[in-house]
Amino acid sequence: MSDKLALQNGTKISWWGLLPQSMDVGADVPLTSENFQKIPKFDGEYTPLLFTITDPTLVGLPPKMQQKNDWLNFEVEIQTYLYHNRFWKPQNDFNAIHNVNFMQINFKGIEHRDIPKIKLPVIERLMFEMAMYHLKWDFTDWPHKQVGEENYQSYVEDMESIRAELDIFPDFDLDTVAPLASKKEMKQILLAVEYLHFVEYFRYQNATTLMATPQLVGDYDYWWKWMYTNSISEKSKEDRNKKKRVLQTTLSRIDEKVLTRYAKKGTVGGDLTGFAFKSYTNWIKSNYKNDYGVQDDWAILGAVGVGNTKEEK
Repeated sequence: MSDKLALQNGTKISWWGLLPQSMDVGADVPLTSENFQKIPKFDGEYTPLLFTITDPTLVGLPPKMQQKNDWLNFEVEIQTYLYHNRFWKPQNDFNAIHNVNFMQINFKGIEHRDIPKIKLPVIERLMFEMAMYHLKWDFTDWPHKQVGEENYQSYVEDMESIRAELDIFPDFDLDTVAPLASKKEMKQILLAVEYLHFVEYFRYQNATTLMATPQLVGDYDYWWKWMYTNSISEKSKEDRNKKKRVLQTTLSRIDEKVLTRYAKKGTVGGDLTGFAFKSYTNWIKSNYKNDYGVQDDWAILGAVGVGNTKEEK
Protein backbone atom coordinates (compact mmCIF):
# COMPACT_ATOMS: atom_id res chain seq x y z
CA MET A 1 0.00 0.00 0.00
CA SER A 2 1.28 3.43 -0.90
CA ASP A 3 0.71 5.20 2.40
CA LYS A 4 2.38 8.52 3.17
CA LEU A 5 5.42 6.98 4.85
CA ALA A 6 6.00 4.59 1.95
CA LEU A 7 5.64 7.40 -0.61
CA GLN A 8 7.94 9.68 1.38
CA ASN A 9 10.67 7.08 1.83
CA GLY A 10 10.29 5.02 -1.32
CA THR A 11 9.38 7.45 -4.10
CA LYS A 12 10.37 10.83 -5.52
CA ILE A 13 9.63 13.07 -8.49
CA SER A 14 12.38 15.17 -10.03
CA TRP A 15 12.90 17.41 -13.04
CA TRP A 16 15.41 19.50 -14.94
CA GLY A 17 13.48 22.77 -14.76
CA LEU A 18 11.25 24.50 -17.30
CA LEU A 19 12.32 24.07 -20.94
CA PRO A 20 15.67 22.47 -20.01
CA GLN A 21 18.50 22.57 -22.54
CA SER A 22 19.65 19.11 -21.47
CA MET A 23 18.46 16.18 -19.35
CA ASP A 24 21.80 14.83 -18.13
CA VAL A 25 21.74 11.78 -15.88
CA GLY A 26 22.11 12.83 -12.28
CA ALA A 27 21.43 16.50 -13.02
CA ASP A 28 17.76 16.26 -12.07
CA VAL A 29 16.57 17.95 -8.88
CA PRO A 30 13.48 17.37 -6.70
CA LEU A 31 10.29 18.87 -8.09
CA THR A 32 8.45 20.59 -5.24
CA SER A 33 4.72 21.14 -5.15
CA GLU A 34 5.39 24.89 -5.10
CA ASN A 35 7.35 24.68 -8.37
CA PHE A 36 4.77 22.35 -9.89
CA GLN A 37 1.93 24.77 -9.22
CA LYS A 38 3.86 27.53 -11.04
CA ILE A 39 4.30 25.52 -14.26
CA PRO A 40 2.24 27.09 -17.10
CA LYS A 41 0.42 23.83 -17.82
CA PHE A 42 -1.79 24.91 -20.69
CA ASP A 43 0.65 26.61 -23.04
CA GLY A 44 1.40 23.45 -25.04
CA GLU A 45 4.99 23.01 -23.81
CA TYR A 46 6.51 19.76 -22.54
CA THR A 47 8.06 19.57 -19.06
CA PRO A 48 10.27 16.46 -18.63
CA LEU A 49 9.77 14.63 -15.32
CA LEU A 50 11.36 11.63 -13.65
CA PHE A 51 9.31 9.40 -11.32
CA THR A 52 11.55 7.16 -9.17
CA ILE A 53 10.41 4.18 -7.06
CA THR A 54 12.90 2.54 -4.70
CA ASP A 55 10.53 0.49 -2.51
CA PRO A 56 9.78 -2.84 -4.25
CA THR A 57 6.67 -3.45 -2.12
CA LEU A 58 4.96 -0.53 -3.86
CA VAL A 59 4.97 -2.47 -7.14
CA GLY A 60 4.00 -5.81 -5.63
CA LEU A 61 7.44 -7.33 -4.88
CA PRO A 62 8.80 -8.53 -1.50
CA PRO A 63 10.70 -6.04 0.69
CA LYS A 64 14.39 -5.46 0.04
CA MET A 65 15.48 -7.33 3.16
CA GLN A 66 13.96 -10.50 1.71
CA GLN A 67 15.81 -10.11 -1.58
CA LYS A 68 19.26 -11.13 -2.69
CA ASN A 69 22.05 -8.57 -2.39
CA ASP A 70 21.55 -7.39 -5.97
CA TRP A 71 18.00 -6.38 -5.10
CA LEU A 72 19.21 -3.86 -2.54
CA ASN A 73 19.76 -1.58 -5.54
CA PHE A 74 16.15 -1.98 -6.71
CA GLU A 75 14.80 1.04 -8.57
CA VAL A 76 12.16 1.81 -11.16
CA GLU A 77 12.55 5.03 -13.13
CA ILE A 78 9.76 6.42 -15.29
CA GLN A 79 10.81 9.26 -17.55
CA THR A 80 7.88 11.11 -19.04
CA TYR A 81 6.58 14.58 -19.81
CA LEU A 82 4.02 16.81 -18.19
CA TYR A 83 1.92 18.01 -21.11
CA HIS A 84 -0.84 20.34 -20.02
CA ASN A 85 -2.14 18.64 -16.87
CA ARG A 86 -1.32 15.04 -17.86
CA PHE A 87 1.85 12.97 -17.83
CA TRP A 88 2.03 12.36 -21.56
CA LYS A 89 0.99 14.01 -24.81
CA PRO A 90 -2.13 12.42 -26.35
CA GLN A 91 -1.46 11.16 -29.87
CA ASN A 92 -4.31 12.72 -31.78
CA ASP A 93 -2.67 13.58 -35.09
CA PHE A 94 -0.71 10.59 -36.34
CA ASN A 95 0.91 12.72 -39.03
CA ALA A 96 2.40 15.26 -36.65
CA ILE A 97 6.14 14.65 -36.25
CA HIS A 98 6.30 15.83 -32.65
CA ASN A 99 3.01 14.26 -31.62
CA VAL A 100 4.35 11.23 -29.77
CA ASN A 101 3.26 9.44 -26.62
CA PHE A 102 6.34 9.18 -24.46
CA MET A 103 7.00 7.20 -21.29
CA GLN A 104 10.24 5.30 -20.75
CA ILE A 105 10.48 2.81 -17.88
CA ASN A 106 13.86 1.58 -16.60
CA PHE A 107 14.23 -1.31 -14.14
CA LYS A 108 17.32 -1.56 -11.94
CA GLY A 109 18.42 -4.19 -9.44
CA ILE A 110 15.80 -6.74 -10.45
CA GLU A 111 16.15 -10.24 -11.85
CA HIS A 112 14.77 -10.78 -15.32
CA ARG A 113 12.39 -13.51 -14.17
CA ASP A 114 10.73 -11.12 -11.72
CA ILE A 115 9.92 -8.37 -14.21
CA PRO A 116 6.53 -9.96 -15.15
CA LYS A 117 5.50 -9.61 -11.51
CA ILE A 118 5.48 -5.84 -11.92
CA LYS A 119 2.20 -4.84 -13.55
CA LEU A 120 2.00 -1.63 -15.58
CA PRO A 121 -1.44 -0.67 -14.17
CA VAL A 122 0.13 -0.79 -10.70
CA ILE A 123 2.89 1.57 -11.81
CA GLU A 124 0.35 3.88 -13.43
CA ARG A 125 -1.78 4.06 -10.28
CA LEU A 126 1.33 4.59 -8.18
CA MET A 127 2.35 7.53 -10.40
CA PHE A 128 -1.15 8.95 -9.90
CA GLU A 129 -0.72 8.69 -6.14
CA MET A 130 2.85 10.05 -6.22
CA ALA A 131 1.67 13.09 -8.16
CA MET A 132 -1.09 13.83 -5.65
CA TYR A 133 1.18 13.27 -2.65
CA HIS A 134 4.39 14.97 -3.81
CA LEU A 135 2.98 17.66 -6.12
CA LYS A 136 -0.58 18.20 -4.90
CA TRP A 137 -1.60 17.42 -8.47
CA ASP A 138 -5.30 17.87 -9.23
CA PHE A 139 -6.68 15.90 -12.17
CA THR A 140 -9.51 18.43 -12.52
CA ASP A 141 -7.27 21.40 -13.27
CA TRP A 142 -8.88 22.31 -16.61
CA PRO A 143 -7.94 25.13 -19.01
CA HIS A 144 -11.58 26.20 -19.29
CA LYS A 145 -13.56 28.38 -16.93
CA GLN A 146 -17.04 27.38 -15.87
CA VAL A 147 -20.00 29.25 -17.32
CA GLY A 148 -20.92 32.45 -15.52
CA GLU A 149 -22.97 35.50 -16.41
CA GLU A 150 -20.00 37.73 -17.19
CA ASN A 151 -17.84 35.32 -19.19
CA TYR A 152 -20.83 33.94 -21.10
CA GLN A 153 -21.85 37.46 -22.14
CA SER A 154 -18.27 38.13 -23.24
CA TYR A 155 -18.34 34.90 -25.28
CA VAL A 156 -21.63 35.93 -26.95
CA GLU A 157 -20.23 39.34 -27.87
CA ASP A 158 -17.08 37.75 -29.34
CA MET A 159 -19.09 35.24 -31.38
CA GLU A 160 -21.53 37.85 -32.65
CA SER A 161 -18.58 39.92 -33.85
CA ILE A 162 -17.06 36.91 -35.63
CA ARG A 163 -20.39 35.92 -37.18
CA ALA A 164 -20.93 39.49 -38.42
CA GLU A 165 -17.56 39.43 -40.18
CA LEU A 166 -18.29 36.05 -41.78
CA ASP A 167 -21.83 36.95 -42.78
CA ILE A 168 -20.51 38.76 -45.87
CA PHE A 169 -19.57 35.39 -47.35
CA PRO A 170 -22.76 33.83 -48.75
CA ASP A 171 -21.29 30.31 -48.89
CA PHE A 172 -20.56 30.21 -45.16
CA ASP A 173 -23.02 28.38 -42.93
CA LEU A 174 -22.53 30.42 -39.76
CA ASP A 175 -23.99 27.71 -37.52
CA THR A 176 -21.33 25.32 -38.80
CA VAL A 177 -18.34 27.63 -39.13
CA ALA A 178 -18.97 29.77 -36.06
CA PRO A 179 -21.75 28.24 -33.94
CA LEU A 180 -23.12 30.22 -31.03
CA ALA A 181 -23.86 27.90 -28.13
CA SER A 182 -26.55 28.77 -25.64
CA LYS A 183 -25.64 28.98 -21.97
CA LYS A 184 -27.23 25.57 -21.38
CA GLU A 185 -25.38 24.04 -24.33
CA MET A 186 -22.04 25.47 -23.19
CA LYS A 187 -22.52 24.01 -19.72
CA GLN A 188 -23.24 20.63 -21.33
CA ILE A 189 -20.16 20.93 -23.56
CA LEU A 190 -17.85 21.58 -20.60
CA LEU A 191 -19.43 18.70 -18.68
CA ALA A 192 -19.05 16.35 -21.66
CA VAL A 193 -15.38 17.30 -22.10
CA GLU A 194 -14.66 16.64 -18.43
CA TYR A 195 -16.61 13.37 -18.48
CA LEU A 196 -14.73 11.99 -21.48
CA HIS A 197 -11.42 12.86 -19.80
CA PHE A 198 -12.42 10.78 -16.79
CA VAL A 199 -13.54 7.92 -19.02
CA GLU A 200 -10.31 7.95 -21.02
CA TYR A 201 -7.91 8.34 -18.10
CA PHE A 202 -9.51 5.88 -15.69
CA ARG A 203 -10.65 3.42 -18.38
CA TYR A 204 -14.22 3.21 -17.14
CA GLN A 205 -13.16 2.20 -13.63
CA ASN A 206 -15.49 4.21 -11.39
CA ALA A 207 -15.39 7.13 -13.81
CA THR A 208 -18.56 8.80 -12.53
CA THR A 209 -17.70 8.01 -8.89
CA LEU A 210 -14.39 9.82 -9.25
CA MET A 211 -15.94 12.66 -11.23
CA ALA A 212 -18.70 13.18 -8.66
CA THR A 213 -16.15 13.44 -5.83
CA PRO A 214 -13.30 15.74 -6.93
CA GLN A 215 -11.44 15.03 -3.66
CA LEU A 216 -10.69 11.55 -4.98
CA VAL A 217 -8.55 12.93 -7.81
CA GLY A 218 -6.93 15.85 -6.05
CA ASP A 219 -6.67 15.06 -2.34
CA TYR A 220 -4.27 12.24 -1.53
CA ASP A 221 -5.55 11.81 2.04
CA TYR A 222 -9.14 11.36 0.88
CA TRP A 223 -8.01 9.03 -1.91
CA TRP A 224 -6.11 6.92 0.65
CA LYS A 225 -9.14 6.60 2.89
CA TRP A 226 -11.41 5.65 -0.04
CA MET A 227 -8.98 3.32 -1.77
CA TYR A 228 -7.28 1.48 1.07
CA THR A 229 -9.30 1.88 4.26
CA ASN A 230 -12.90 1.83 5.36
CA SER A 231 -12.59 5.05 7.34
CA ILE A 232 -14.91 7.25 5.28
CA SER A 233 -18.06 7.94 7.26
CA GLU A 234 -21.37 6.48 6.19
CA LYS A 235 -22.72 10.00 5.69
CA SER A 236 -19.83 10.84 3.35
CA LYS A 237 -20.45 7.62 1.41
CA GLU A 238 -24.15 8.43 1.15
CA ASP A 239 -23.44 11.99 0.00
CA ARG A 240 -20.95 10.70 -2.57
CA ASN A 241 -23.40 8.15 -3.96
CA LYS A 242 -26.13 10.79 -4.14
CA LYS A 243 -23.84 13.15 -6.09
CA LYS A 244 -22.89 10.28 -8.36
CA ARG A 245 -26.53 9.46 -9.17
CA VAL A 246 -27.28 13.13 -9.87
CA LEU A 247 -24.21 13.33 -12.12
CA GLN A 248 -25.19 10.20 -14.04
CA THR A 249 -28.66 11.62 -14.60
CA THR A 250 -27.20 14.94 -15.76
CA LEU A 251 -24.79 13.16 -18.11
CA SER A 252 -27.64 11.09 -19.57
CA ARG A 253 -29.44 14.31 -20.45
CA ILE A 254 -26.61 15.84 -22.47
CA ASP A 255 -28.07 16.67 -25.87
CA GLU A 256 -27.01 14.65 -28.91
CA LYS A 257 -26.08 17.97 -30.47
CA VAL A 258 -23.17 17.95 -27.99
CA LEU A 259 -22.31 14.30 -27.39
CA THR A 260 -22.68 11.34 -29.75
CA ARG A 261 -23.10 8.16 -27.73
CA TYR A 262 -22.24 4.69 -28.94
CA ALA A 263 -25.55 3.31 -27.72
CA LYS A 264 -28.73 4.67 -26.19
CA LYS A 265 -27.85 3.31 -22.75
CA GLY A 266 -25.64 0.77 -21.01
CA THR A 267 -22.32 2.12 -22.29
CA VAL A 268 -19.96 4.87 -21.26
CA GLY A 269 -18.09 7.40 -23.31
CA GLY A 270 -18.89 8.76 -26.73
CA ASP A 271 -17.64 11.44 -29.12
CA LEU A 272 -17.94 15.20 -29.00
CA THR A 273 -19.82 16.56 -31.99
CA GLY A 274 -18.37 19.09 -34.41
CA PHE A 275 -20.62 21.68 -32.79
CA ALA A 276 -19.10 20.90 -29.37
CA PHE A 277 -15.54 20.99 -30.73
CA LYS A 278 -15.94 24.42 -32.34
CA SER A 279 -17.91 25.86 -29.44
CA TYR A 280 -15.38 24.70 -26.86
CA THR A 281 -12.44 26.17 -28.82
CA ASN A 282 -14.24 29.50 -29.11
CA TRP A 283 -15.08 29.41 -25.40
CA ILE A 284 -11.37 29.05 -24.53
CA LYS A 285 -10.39 31.83 -26.95
CA SER A 286 -12.99 34.12 -25.43
CA ASN A 287 -11.93 33.32 -21.86
CA TYR A 288 -8.24 33.86 -22.62
CA LYS A 289 -8.42 36.51 -25.36
CA ASN A 290 -5.54 38.42 -23.74
CA ASP A 291 -3.40 35.36 -22.99
CA TYR A 292 -2.20 33.81 -26.23
CA GLY A 293 -0.12 31.20 -24.39
CA VAL A 294 -3.15 29.03 -23.63
CA GLN A 295 -3.72 26.28 -26.17
CA ASP A 296 -7.37 26.21 -27.13
CA ASP A 297 -7.86 22.59 -28.17
CA TRP A 298 -6.01 20.36 -25.68
CA ALA A 299 -9.02 19.42 -23.59
CA ILE A 300 -11.22 18.51 -26.55
CA LEU A 301 -8.45 16.57 -28.30
CA GLY A 302 -7.85 14.63 -25.09
CA ALA A 303 -11.54 13.95 -24.53
CA VAL A 304 -11.62 10.44 -25.96
CA GLY A 305 -14.34 7.92 -25.15
CA VAL A 306 -14.53 4.30 -26.29
CA GLY A 307 -17.80 2.40 -26.28
CA ASN A 308 -18.92 -1.15 -25.60
CA THR A 309 -18.09 -0.99 -21.91
CA LYS A 310 -20.90 -1.23 -19.40
CA GLU A 311 -21.46 1.79 -17.22
CA GLU A 312 -20.97 1.30 -13.51
CA LYS A 313 -24.03 0.91 -11.35
